[in-house]
Amino acid sequence: MALEYMHEELLKQLMSYGANNAKQNAWEVQWREAVASAGHPLPCPKCFNDDLATGHLQPLPAEPKRARCKCSSCKTYFECPDED
Repeated sequence: MALEYMHEELLKQLMSYGANNAKQNAWEVQWREAVASAGHPLPCPKCFNDDLATGHLQPLPAEPKRARCKCSSCKTYFECPDED
């Protein structure tokens, strides 16, 4: 899954939930930490905006050129283009 495309889509989702700049920046920090370390799961934008620290994204099977994931906590599905 191409993380740069997923990052863009999930950031848009976070903004659509009404996250302010500080919350967006904090989510970005968690995202970068997760990408840098295989031990940190990707943060769910919905859970993050709702101040639920347990939301982590799990990859799902998807059609070609698409990436899908589901939050382990809130069960929200996310889908985005996967150009790689």
